[in-house]
Amino acid sequence: MSKTLYPFSVGNFRCFTFSDGMLYGNAERFFVGPTDEERAEALKKAVIEPDKVPSYFTPVFIDTGTHKVLIDTGIGVVDDPDYGFLLENLSSINVQPDDIDIVVNTHAHSDHISANVDERNLPRFTNARYIIHQAEWD
Repeated sequence: MSKTLYPFSVGNFRCFTFSDGMLYGNAERFFVGPTDEERAEALKKAVIEPDKVPSYFTPVFIDTGTHKVLIDTGIGVVDDPDYGFLLENLSSINVQPDDIDIVVNTHAHSDHISANVDERNLPRFTNARYIIHQAEWD
């Protein structure tokens, strides 16, 4: 997986999505609502093997002009060349961890929150206010 970022704008906000890696999972794990037949038909149409459904880790950075917001932090620093590109991607747009002042965690799965801490388990975004839904916090 390449270390890729995609810039876009929303009004005056500068936005970027980042590739933080991906993994393959089993379709039954990702798609629990459809019947086996519906799932198989959809996967066949999409040309995806049932045991090789891609799952991408894609944090979003937004510069509002007032705040530097990070939505999800990705997989974090790991000893794997296929994951953990957040800091490199932020640096490529001249953003350092201390520049982030708001971190929004959409939910508490490890591929969304692991880079909230550094290798020593200390907060990575030391100037940030963290936002997460109460149910996820609980």
